[in-house]
Amino acid sequence: MPSNESKLTKLKGLSYELAELYAAAQPGEGWHPEYKKNRDNFRKLIRTNIKLERKFRAYFKDLAKRVTSRISWSDYNNRLYKADEFFLDDGWEDELLEIRVNLDQILFDAFMMGAFAQEAELGFSSGFVPGDQIAQEALRRHVLRLSGQINETTIKQIKQSLISSIQQGLNQFEAGQRLEKLVSNPYRARMISHTETVRAYTQGRLEIGIRIGAKEKQWFDGQPGACKVCSALNGMVVGIDEQFPTLIGPRDGSPAHPWCKCLTKIIL
Repeated sequence: MPSNESKLTKLKGLSYELAELYAAAQPGEGWHPEYKKNRDNFRKLIRTNIKLERKFRAYFKDLAKRVTSRISWSDYNNRLYKADEFFLDDGWEDELLEIRVNLDQILFDAFMMGAFAQEAELGFSSGFVPGDQIAQEALRRHVLRLSGQINETTIKQIKQSLISSIQQGLNQFEAGQRLEKLVSNPYRARMISHTETVRAYTQGRLEIGIRIGAKEKQWFDGQPGACKVCSALNGMVVGIDEQFPTLIGPRDGSPAHPWCKCLTKIIL
């Protein structure tokens, strides 16, 4: 029988109860309770997460089918017993646009949810509207950077896979099969979709803080079993334009790491 998770990802609509089931099945600690303060907003956030996961699953699955055609297999065969560094052919710039298409509108939806959740918490409107051009441009710049990072990571993983295949003496067919399995990894699609949904939601909250002139923001892990990175940040306050000094590098706000479910709030 299909798992609850697989059933959830096929639903067109999503109730709060099913959203909670899906959220509970994700790796890592639980979501900060504040995310669930508005049940409808949390339901929409999880639905956005699922939509993005679907997009990336489909993208990586399609990429896996075409990635072998972008490899110079003659070079691979010449290096079969040498294990030299392997170089891919050109053409990866096209993937940036494909990733942006997957990210753009869905992340803006999460951004808006964060903005509206922050306004609801404050009890007044900052004037933010769904079609806000300044916010859209800021998020598009982030999407462009993120697309580049995802693309670079994919290329790095492919190179490492090919080098490993060379070292193991795998032939072209075996190396190609190994490569397709690596690229189509559904776990990576799920991890990216969760992490970037939370990041966009946080950026929406911070955007409201900047607009109303808030001076500070605060980190909350708020759940038992939080990792040492997040538990070290719990309750920390920094300036609205400053970064939180996490154990793994500075962050504007949550998430601190993949699968992080902490909350960043502005302080008046």
